[in-house]
Amino acid sequence: MPVSIGPSPFAKLQSRALVSRILLITAVTLNSTASFGQNTNESFPRNLEPLAISATQNYSRIVFASYSDLVKSTEALKTSIATFVAQPSFVTLEHAKLSWKISRNIYSQTEVFRFYGGPIDDAKTGVEGLMNAWPIDESYLDRVKDAPNGGLVFDLKTNPEVSKGTLLELNEKGGEKNVSTGYHAIEFFLWGQDFNRRAPGNRPHTDYLDDGKNQATRRAKVLVYLTEILAEHSIQLQKAWEPNIKGNYAALFEALPIQEKIHKITSGMAMLSMDEMAGERMTVALTKKDPENEQNCFSDYSLEDLVSNAQGIQNVWTGEYGTIKGESLKTLTEKLNPKLAAETTKAIAASVQSLALIPGPFDAVIRSPAFAKERKLANTSILNLELQAKKIAGVAQAVGVKINVQAD
Repeated sequence: MPVSIGPSPFAKLQSRALVSRILLITAVTLNSTASFGQNTNESFPRNLEPLAISATQNYSRIVFASYSDLVKSTEALKTSIATFVAQPSFVTLEHAKLSWKISRNIYSQTEVFRFYGGPIDDAKTGVEGLMNAWPIDESYLDRVKDAPNGGLVFDLKTNPEVSKGTLLELNEKGGEKNVSTGYHAIEFFLWGQDFNRRAPGNRPHTDYLDDGKNQATRRAKVLVYLTEILAEHSIQLQKAWEPNIKGNYAALFEALPIQEKIHKITSGMAMLSMDEMAGERMTVALTKKDPENEQNCFSDYSLEDLVSNAQGIQNVWTGEYGTIKGESLKTLTEKLNPKLAAETTKAIAASVQSLALIPGPFDAVIRSPAFAKERKLANTSILNLELQAKKIAGVAQAVGVKINVQAD
């Protein structure tokens, strides 16, 4: 039976409008590598086994609760998209955009559950590439400035009929930027291309008004299918982590040795912090100075993504999410190495706080001069994320698990 988790962060997000804060970053060259082996250097202290078991069980509860909120948010997105395409207007489009932002915030908190071969990254059944692939070539999907009759929406010859199966089959076909599913495809259909360094894309709702040429109807159909696919994948992840289900991933995870479970948990935290956030999502975009490398390049919502990523790491560290509060890596590390626990708590809090202080939007940061204040703030965040990853590696080492994190 599903566990009852009470009021959730999803409910709180629904209760208020989200204020956009995007990113201005300093251009520094960062080459980060993180290698995660299955090395366990020593046996786990027997007297701490009950605490460690409780901490990993609480982790599973947080994962399931997070994916349950994700399901709620994608269902809400489906509803708002259906309303919009049925009655295209400025108001219904803005509501659909807000629903996307709410769902995106929740998804970004779940990314800390990646990078260890779990349900989202499984080599055969994983759905990460179908939910979050980026950067994307928007001309693969619809018309763009230099190709007014291009993309899937206009290509009736190759794909006369569009279905969910078509969209799944076309995802990354012929190139990794040929993205036809997931959050960023939906984002493009809602916002359109972004030509303003100080504002997001501005696709008009009239793109969805029937013009007698079939494109508006076809575009609407694609958008509806995209949200349905996203919701289905969210349910798949929720079911994989549902407690007390024989044979699902949650049951398999529960049966693993303590150190192996902690290895997976800390790998997800460190990889997200170092390789993804500090490296791929911040430094690459700054170094290349190309807005196309901004993760949410159509909606200018990249800072929110990063803050939510950092919050996801903090959720796992503290063992708190919504009404869930239990043993965690933090309480376990406090028994093993109180100084390291305090340092890690401080580093993780600093990452969340420093990211939230960076003004935006991100594409303006990419073009800003190296001496700009916002770039210095962003550089501070990158350094905080690096330190955070190293502290997490120290936590792993404290429980006898080897994780090598390096930033040169």
